[in-house]
Amino acid sequence: MKHKNWLFGLVSVLAVVFGLSFPGITATVEDQNAGDLADFYKITNPQLAPPVLLPDVIRLISGKYTRVDLESGKVLTEDDVYRAATDAAEFLASGGAVSLPENGYDSFQTIPFLAVASDGSATAVLWQCVLYSEEDPSIGLSFIMDDNSGKMVSFTGYVAQRTAVDSAESVTPANGQIETVSELFAKYLGLKLTGISTKTADNKNGLLTVTVNYEDEDGAVVSVPIIALGDYMMFNSSFNVKESMLF
Repeated sequence: MKHKNWLFGLVSVLAVVFGLSFPGITATVEDQNAGDLADFYKITNPQLAPPVLLPDVIRLISGKYTRVDLESGKVLTEDDVYRAATDAAEFLASGGAVSLPENGYDSFQTIPFLAVASDGSATAVLWQCVLYSEEDPSIGLSFIMDDNSGKMVSFTGYVAQRTAVDSAESVTPANGQIETVSELFAKYLGLKLTGISTKTADNKNGLLTVTVNYEDEDGAVVSVPIIALGDYMMFNSSFNVKESMLF
């Protein structure tokens, strides 16, 4: 199901909602010399990309990196990624962070890609996976999944929690879900949540940005940016991505 144009078109709907570009999901394309890039990074095949620890993958995609779309992953298949992303969505739902479509996510799209840190210090094979409902694509979730571990390391999408209260619908918007999502992310990845930064609000546009700080098992800091607007959230989605056609 590698229909790239359709997938990026779907996620672009979320970009309109935010009023922002989504590099890392709808990456900025820059002309580059593919041969020079391959020579510089010494990578001509995703199988040569060295394994990266999960905390380092999280750090990598929260910063500046170059994205190179691939034909396949190194470890996971497309079906593996779909199952892992569905598990991640159900985990978030079980913790009260999101509401799943009534009939579940019945469709998905995937794109494997290689992420290379801007300073060349790290690489990782990742997958973008969008889960959506044919009945209502607007409440889909877009994940970045780690090819090595099968874990979610980033997501963007609809996170408003809707519950029935006295026969009426009560809605908790994305900015009310930040603490819940942050705690669930720590549990999901085995990190220690150490704090959430002072919230920065754009009252004119209703945009809320925070930085969530974690520690890995070695006590090293892992910082994750979050942006929330209305019913939508971007969790650990970088605004500093270049896309290169290498493979």
